[in-house]
Amino acid sequence: MPRNLVVPIPQSIDEAQASTVTLGAISLQGIRRLKPTLGESFVVIGLGVLGQLTCQMLKASGCRVIGIDLDQKRLDSAKKLGADHTINPLENDNILGVQQLTDGIGADGIIITAASSSDEIISTAFKMCRKKGRVVLVGDVGLNLNREDFYQKEIDFFISTSYGPGRYDKGYEEKGLDYPVGYVRWTENRNMQEYLRLVADQKINLKPLIQKVYPIEEANQAYQSFNSETDKPLLVLLAYPLQNNDIKRQTVVKNINGVQKQKEQISLGVIGAGGFAKAMHLPNIEQNKGLIHLKAVMCRTGTAAKTISNQFNAELIGTCDLVFHLAAAVGVQYILDNPLSSIVTNIQGTETVLELCSKFKKKVLVASTSEVYGKRELGDTNLLSENDDCVYGPSVKSRWSYAAAKLMDEFTALAYHRTKQLPVMIVRFFNTVGPRQTGRYGMVIPRFVNQALKNEPITIYGDGSQTRTFTHVNEVVDSIMELANTPAAIGQVINIGGVEEVSIQELAERIKDKTNSKSNISFTPYDKAYPKDFEDMRRRAPSTEKLKKIIGKAPEARLDQILDDIIAYFSQQNILELSARNNDTAKVINS
Repeated sequence: MPRNLVVPIPQSIDEAQASTVTLGAISLQGIRRLKPTLGESFVVIGLGVLGQLTCQMLKASGCRVIGIDLDQKRLDSAKKLGADHTINPLENDNILGVQQLTDGIGADGIIITAASSSDEIISTAFKMCRKKGRVVLVGDVGLNLNREDFYQKEIDFFISTSYGPGRYDKGYEEKGLDYPVGYVRWTENRNMQEYLRLVADQKINLKPLIQKVYPIEEANQAYQSFNSETDKPLLVLLAYPLQNNDIKRQTVVKNINGVQKQKEQISLGVIGAGGFAKAMHLPNIEQNKGLIHLKAVMCRTGTAAKTISNQFNAELIGTCDLVFHLAAAVGVQYILDNPLSSIVTNIQGTETVLELCSKFKKKVLVASTSEVYGKRELGDTNLLSENDDCVYGPSVKSRWSYAAAKLMDEFTALAYHRTKQLPVMIVRFFNTVGPRQTGRYGMVIPRFVNQALKNEPITIYGDGSQTRTFTHVNEVVDSIMELANTPAAIGQVINIGGVEEVSIQELAERIKDKTNSKSNISFTPYDKAYPKDFEDMRRRAPSTEKLKKIIGKAPEARLDQILDDIIAYFSQQNILELSARNNDTAKVINS
């Protein structure tokens, strides 16, 4: 049985009372659509079992209730169970009666729990309402509406769908995907739970409504009883014999801080499947199908997520065991051009991911950046370690907003780990590079390689003395896969970076030599390349001792190997582009 269709039975009620749970949820959802407030007057049309339950719930909400039905026995039952007034349309004008009972104002709202093909019921409901009242349809009646009945009074008309939000949603009912309570307070399951609580608290009296219990062998007789014209029951139950007399009721207390035992194959969700992730991370994940099962992909747009999910066979459901939060606004140029949206994207986006992962107790790996370390001068020979201080420039220099936002992401993730026991790990990437990466937003290696292959000037920003290390994306993927399966990584901040430190000028010269390029190397001052508030990090080289300690290894690819892979890729891309242009030219000439 899917978990969203199962609710616990309170100790104080029996199985017979609990068996009415779906009827109760239907009635309760109708009332939620009505949105009653204390002291309002409501009419319930149709006093079958749904109407009887609705009357009691409205009384429990502090409302005045008027019940309407053609059956006097049902009217009497509703009155005994708390209805303030009842009207039999066969004996009295029910529209006039409602007007009199509401001091000429009309009812604040009507709930229709009747079943009839007649359009007269809905017309009568509108006429009973006060100006700007509301009508909720729970039952099944004729719906040929007369505009004059509701237009002048601006009456709101609502349909109530069965047990509540989640009904007819396969993801909710069959796959167990719940709606966040902060966004959908009352769902099908939560309505059922609340109804049973009302019964347990004796706000709802079921005993007068359950008029007979038939053994299952007499099911036909039970159904035939509803065909009686004189003594039609409100509610009958079917009793099944117990197969095991030793069955005992058990109370299970859910550990909300528990984490599900990891299966051999990890179900993975990826947040932020941009160009580089799609080109490198996801193909590498796909190659590890024995270890990783890609379950869900989230992108800026649903169309992109759907396309990428189809490409990599993701199931687009939220039942993953592990979330890789790779989404971020990145790149020096992008951050400087879009300072506000970058901050909002990085901080609010991460907070949303962590909130949902905490709700569903999903392990999450948060991608951070080496930029959080802040300023480092060339004379500082120490490698950057996870416990080092972070040193930033003034807030007027927006260059530091990205580093500060990502550091805030780390603080938030660690706070979730410490206060809510969310299994979190944070990785600080040091210039991840590889084939298929673009030069957009200031990515230096693909920009240099493209310029060199096209014999265009290789443009260095600044004097070129600033140093960096670069990490092959294949080794980055391998490292985060290992961390995801290592309990010792939980609650930790971990560097993932390369081994070879190089100045940007030396990088440009090496790329020029490897591509046999005729390009000149040019230098553009920072104040010409970036806005005036730009400030660079002079040196950035990681210590990966912590990574080695946790997973037993760290990236070790040399810069030449990384550059060879990237140059080979872009060389092939340039050949393909040239071939395509030649084909287009030939088509034009031949035409």
